[in-house]
Amino acid sequence: MNALLPGRDPLRAEVVPGRPATVVVRRRPDPAAWVGEHREELDALVRRHGAVLIAGLPVTRPSAVAAVRGALGLPAAGWRERFAAGRELADGVWSAPEWPADREQCLHHDEGYGVEFPLLLLIACLTPANSGGAMLLGDTRAALDALPAGLVARFRAEGWRFDRTFRPHFGPSWSEAFGVDEPAAVEKVCAERLIGFQWLPDGVLRLTRRRSAVVSHPVTGDECWFNDVGFFSRWSVDTTERNLLLSAFGERGLPFDTWFGDGGAIDEAAWRSILDAYDAVTVRLPWRAGDLLLLDNLLTAHGREPYAGPWQLAVAPADPVPLTACRPTVTPSS
Repeated sequence: MNALLPGRDPLRAEVVPGRPATVVVRRRPDPAAWVGEHREELDALVRRHGAVLIAGLPVTRPSAVAAVRGALGLPAAGWRERFAAGRELADGVWSAPEWPADREQCLHHDEGYGVEFPLLLLIACLTPANSGGAMLLGDTRAALDALPAGLVARFRAEGWRFDRTFRPHFGPSWSEAFGVDEPAAVEKVCAERLIGFQWLPDGVLRLTRRRSAVVSHPVTGDECWFNDVGFFSRWSVDTTERNLLLSAFGERGLPFDTWFGDGGAIDEAAWRSILDAYDAVTVRLPWRAGDLLLLDNLLTAHGREPYAGPWQLAVAPADPVPLTACRPTVTPSS
C-alpha cells in the first residue's frame, strides 16, 4: 500500500509488511536538501520498519552520503574495531568491508560486539554488480520471535562470548582492526572497551569479551536479537577450512569464534537454529545505482549475496549509542 506522509513535497512510501519501506523520488532534487526536508518522516519510517530505501535522488558520490548524514542532523560513528579491511571514501564514509565476492555475507550488525555502535547506517549504491550483490535484510524483532524459546532463554541469561585471535601474517592485524600501532595502545583500547586481552608467544594477541545477545532499542523500546553469534561462529566457516584451522590452532585458537556467555560451546544444531530464524525473516533488496538505504542497525541485521562484476557501496555509520542505553540483559565484561 502507499502511505502519504505530510511535507511540503508529499513523501509517498510503499509499505509492504516485513520489507523496508520504499520511497521513490520522481524529480532530481539535491539529496541533502530533500532528506533535510523529510527528516522527521524518514526517521518515523526507519523506526517503524527498520529500514527505508530511497530511490531516485540519486546519491552517486561518497561526499553526497556525508551531506545526507549531516542533513539528518546525525554525528558520524567512526569504526572502533573492524572485522575486515575498508577504505575511507569521504569524511566518515567508507567502502563496504572487504569480503570475497563469491561468498555470501550472512546477517550481522555493524559493531555488534562493541560497547558502543552506530544506531543508523546510511548505505548508498555507487556501482551495482553485473549480477548478484543484493542486500540481505532481517528484522531482529521477528528473528527473536522465531528462535527456539530455550535457546533465547539461555542467551538472555548468559549473553554471548566473542573470541578473536590475531596472528602475524595471518588475516587482518590487530593494528588494522583497532587503528593503533603500539601494544600499549591496543591494551588501552581493550581496557576502555571491556575486552580481555592476552599476549601469547610469537606476537599472537587473543581477545575475549562477553556481551548481551538481546537488547532493547533505545528509541522504540523493542527487544532485538542484536549480536554476531552466527556471523563469527566456527560453523560459518567452510568445513575443510574449519578443520584445517582447528588442526593448526586448536579449539581456542581460531581467528574468531563465539560461545555462550558462560564459555559453553555453541554446537552446530544451535547455530543452525539461529540461521533458520534469520532465513525465516530475510528479504532481498536488489541494488540500483544511486539507491540510498537508511538502516537501523539494531532493528535490522544485514548481509549480502555473492556477486560478479564491479560493485561498490558507500557506508556512513551514524548516531553512536552505548550498549548501556539499550537495556542489555547481561552486563558487558571482558
